[in-house]
Amino acid sequence: KENNTRIHFDDTSASASFPKNDWRLTANDTTNGGGEYFAIQDATANTTVFRVDAGAGNNAMRISSDGNVGIGTASPGGIELNVTDGDSPTIRLAQDGSAGFQTRSWDIAGNETNFFVRDVNDGSALPFRIFPGTGDDTAVLRNGRLGVNKDNPQETLDVNGNAAVAGELAVSTDGSTVTATITEATNNTILDLANTAAGAGWQFQSRTNGTFVLLNSAQASNAAIKIDPAITNNSLVIRDQGIGIGDGTPTVATVNGEVSLDVNGPIYQRGTSLHADYVFEDDYQLLTLEEQAAFIAENKHLPAVPGRTINENGKEVIELGAHRQGMLEELEKAHLYIQQLHGNISELTEEKDAKIAQLEERLAALEAAIQN
Repeated sequence: KENNTRIHFDDTSASASFPKNDWRLTANDTTNGGGEYFAIQDATANTTVFRVDAGAGNNAMRISSDGNVGIGTASPGGIELNVTDGDSPTIRLAQDGSAGFQTRSWDIAGNETNFFVRDVNDGSALPFRIFPGTGDDTAVLRNGRLGVNKDNPQETLDVNGNAAVAGELAVSTDGSTVTATITEATNNTILDLANTAAGAGWQFQSRTNGTFVLLNSAQASNAAIKIDPAITNNSLVIRDQGIGIGDGTPTVATVNGEVSLDVNGPIYQRGTSLHADYVFEDDYQLLTLEEQAAFIAENKHLPAVPGRTINENGKEVIELGAHRQGMLEELEKAHLYIQQLHGNISELTEEKDAKIAQLEERLAALEAAIQN
């Protein structure tokens, strides 16, 4: 017993082919106030490869008969490394900067609340957590794919069940160009389908007032389609090449392969000019009956009604508003023509009645002369 308790293993091998490293078992430092420990030292390299400080707890480290290692436990069981502690047993992975890289430390730990990975250098953030009771296959990485509640994911992200995203969900075909996003902006949920070639795209929006909107992202203030939350059943139905408005089973009456439109209710049209009452204004240039007849004979349609139009697919098309207004204009013109004809007939009738009266007077005078 002394202050320099050592067992030194001095290998005296002289041949270069034989191992000759020296080792030492050391108990405590030799200096006043030095450390109290037991250590195994590489005497040749002057390094301490193993050390147990005085006061280390019971079973601080234990190697079982099957080679398993226990830290803080006398029974590692069938676990190769069993770390046991009364409060959040932890394994720290610390990069100390000795190899020239930036220092960084990560903890892997678990307790009654969760299993977690902790970023020691960034405010002990917990970027990864697993809570007790988590079921089988909650997250599966396989063949470069992530499965959620699925042990054999078929896509990069394969979710078996419902999914929720807090923030923006972006879709990209090449990893950099975003083609679609789902986000929440000022409490409006937005699905944005981007067209990078056109510099714009289309958005589906679910707004805070319950309204659903379809709009072009380049014209965000103009909604192409707007659906009010108070929409009634069967407001718009597309079925069997038929479109129904207010009718869940629209009548299908295709003509030349075109679909039919079945409206159950009144139809309202709004525009800058829908009526034809300008026909009755003093400055309206009403064609004469002869001019009207000549136009019809030459063009095969009424002057105010657009003629036959064929689109690029060889289909005949009409603009309903223009046709309706034109037909109304021709109807009101017809009333003016009727009034003109009525006036002409009235004049002829008056002339006829006057001539008859004259003839009756002459006839009466003639009869009187014969009798005398």
